[in-house]
This record gives sequence, structure tokens and C-alpha cells, in this order.
Amino acid sequence: MSVLFLNLEAPVFADVPHPKHNLAPLDLGTAMASVSERGHTVDFIETSTGEINLETLTGRLRSDPAELVVIRPSFEALPHAPTLATAACANERTILWVGPPASHAADWLLSRCPSSLVSTGESDRVPLAVLQALHGKRPRKDILGIAFRDGEQIVRTPPRPLEQNIDRLPIPRHDLLLQPNYRFHYPLKPKGPLKMGYLLASRGCPYSCIFCSEVERASFGKPYRHHGPGRIASEMRLLSELGATGVYFEDDLFALDKPRFLALADAIRCSRGDLSWCAQVRASDIDAEIAQALKGAGCTSVACGIETGSDRLLKLLKKGTTTAANESGVRALNDAGIQVVAYLIIGIPEETPDDRRATLRLAEELKASMVQLHIFASYPGTRAMDDYPELGAQGGNKFIPAPTRSDRDDLLQLQRDFYRRFYLRPDRFVQHVWRRWPQLWANPGGEIRNAMHLVRHALNLGS
Repeated sequence: MSVLFLNLEAPVFADVPHPKHNLAPLDLGTAMASVSERGHTVDFIETSTGEINLETLTGRLRSDPAELVVIRPSFEALPHAPTLATAACANERTILWVGPPASHAADWLLSRCPSSLVSTGESDRVPLAVLQALHGKRPRKDILGIAFRDGEQIVRTPPRPLEQNIDRLPIPRHDLLLQPNYRFHYPLKPKGPLKMGYLLASRGCPYSCIFCSEVERASFGKPYRHHGPGRIASEMRLLSELGATGVYFEDDLFALDKPRFLALADAIRCSRGDLSWCAQVRASDIDAEIAQALKGAGCTSVACGIETGSDRLLKLLKKGTTTAANESGVRALNDAGIQVVAYLIIGIPEETPDDRRATLRLAEELKASMVQLHIFASYPGTRAMDDYPELGAQGGNKFIPAPTRSDRDDLLQLQRDFYRRFYLRPDRFVQHVWRRWPQLWANPGGEIRNAMHLVRHALNLGS
């Protein structure tokens, strides 16, 4: 059988005003590998990079011979899912919706999209199980972790258990995931033209930040599960052999377990070749030993969720850290020569003018190479949505607030004013270009496009 996998992102429907890089859908990559291992033909379409428009995509879906279409929609793209379903269900074939946003919106999708099944948990092996059902080897009701319509009713099968030993899962189809021209904006030092590869060294996050939703996460669940160092070393070598020059670890928490991380860093150091890489960490998890291990393993930059300069708001967010601990971690990274991308949030519930000034002052004082100023949003499935539904992200995202938010214009103006001060001040602009020179040399077109996108957003010039 033939299976078409589609990563459905918002840029295929409309311009995204805030600069944003692209991340490969590694869960689709693993599912593609699982299907390929059983001899089925696999194809992949990526919509996040702007290389395909809506007309071309719908035409491709109508004409593609695949018997099963597996679609992973982002949260922002969900409202457009019925439009794609009409094209995708041509030839009476089945659509399988996968990923955290689809899982959350299962009932909504099934009420609007014909010929559909929805994966309601980890989907690595669900497409293969659906293929077996389509061949008559098992009924749909025996497939764990899916939802489907049976007449007027929506049937949910028992949950699919989380894979505890994720080394049992096949290596993602990196050959397919390296084909799109993914944009990536965090600092790297690639050898040669930038070609991005992506990895997941772990899944899950045990923390309970009130704003963190599965629809925005890289993986399902709170249990922290990780690949062994040998598995990650193998994937690093594979990516290098396939032509990648940069790697981003999409883990929600890359350095949670220090002994395990140090073993992983040693394995990466011995296997990465010329790959330059970066990851996302909690600043409060970082000490001098971890920072030096990151540097020794070839890490160029890390992204840290600092969130706010107010300890009171960190407690409200249930972040489980303090401003002092965050500053200590960033200092250790700076001392080791690791560039820091700092995530901060404005518009947090109960935020006072003093809190906001403290956040913006901290953003200036951290000596971060990049700062992303997010705007608080309540996503589905979070404590924030229960407590602050009026701050919902529907119609917006973590960079651009929902049109219904009463202080939307003020927050956007504050974000733009900060970006102008942080990135466009002449002395800092020169410093920023100097820090990014290796990436500018390796990817001049992408770097210039990203800079122009940032300038347009900061100056509110539109696109």
C-alpha cells in the first residue's frame, strides 16, 4: 500500500507575521519508518517552509494515489482541516489525523472531516495498525488509541500505552525529513551550507507550568523517557552521512537528568562529526559542569524558558524555579561560550507594570544572543485555560495574541518596541551580525530573509 504523510502548518494558508523557524515532525518521521519497515510505500509533504501553496497542495491531495493519508495539523492550522479533508478523501480513501492538536480536537475533526480516524495519543505505530485494518486483518475497534465515527456516534478505543523504552521505536525517516528547506534561526556554526536535521533524545516533561499545552509540545505525556546515548550517536552519524550540517534537539527538556545527560554529551562528542547543534534546556538545570559538557560536545546555542523577571509570576506560572536560578544558569552558559536564546513572556495574568518592567530589564541584562518575547496565551488542556479562558490563543499564537484579547494592540506594540531596542540599535546590531557570521556565511539567503521578516514585524510594516 501507499501512504502519504502531510505536516499541515499555518503558512500554507496565510503569512505568519512574527519570524518563526520550522521544526521537522519527528513523530511523523518515526511513523513513516514503521510503515516503511513493513514494505509499504511512503511519501511526505511539508507545508511549514513555504515551498508549497494551498492550490498545489489540494491538487496533490486529490490526485495522489495513496490509500491512506496521514495528516499532522498544527494548532494554528486546525481550523483549515475540513478544507484539506475534502481534497484528501478523494477516491474513498481514509484520512488519519495524528499529533497532539489532532488528539485534543478529535471530536471536532470527526464531526467535520469525512472518512477520518484520529490518533488520540502517541502515533508512532498507529498508521501501520490502520493499514492492517484497511487490509481486513483487524477491525477498527481493536486499534488502540484512535477515535472514529460509527453512524452518529464517536467511538474511542482504549488508550495506547506510552512506549516506555523508546529505543524500540525505529529511527525516523531522516532521508525524507531532510528534503524540505527548513528555516532555522538559532545560532549555529555549520560547516558548509546550512541543512537542518532534527532529533528527539527524550520525550515527556514532568513539570506543570500552567501555560504549557500538549498542542504546543514536542511529545505526549509527563513521564520522562529517553533514548540511550548509543541510539542518539547513531542518529547523529546518520544525519551527517545524509548531508545535514546543523541539528536541533526538539526535546522539551534536554538536560533534565544530569548523569544521563553527561553520558549523552560524551556520546555526541565522539559521534557528531562536523555537525553544529543546539537544544532547549531549563536554565535552572544548568551548572558549570553541564555547560562545559555542552560546549565540549559541539553545542553552539541553547534556548531557555526564562519567562519573567518576577519571582511572584514564576510561582503563579508554577515554573518551579526562581529568577536567581535562571540567571545563574545563563551565566554558566555564557561563561562556557554557549550562546543563549531567552524566551520571555509578557501579558501574564496578574502582571503589574513593575513586573513587566522587571521582565524587560532582565531580557536586556541576560547577555542573550537572541530574545523571543512571547505573549501569554491560554492553550487547550492547560490550567491557564481553566483559570484564564479570556486569554485563549484561538486565532493567535504565542507570538501574536488572539484578536479577542482586550490588550492585544498594547502587547504587540510593547513587543515591537523591545525588538527595535534589542536587535536594531546600531551597536547591538553589529554585535548580532558578528555572532551570527558563521550562519550568515552558510545560509545567506535564509539569514537575510529572516532579518527582513524581523524588521517588518518590529516596524509593523506588514509582509
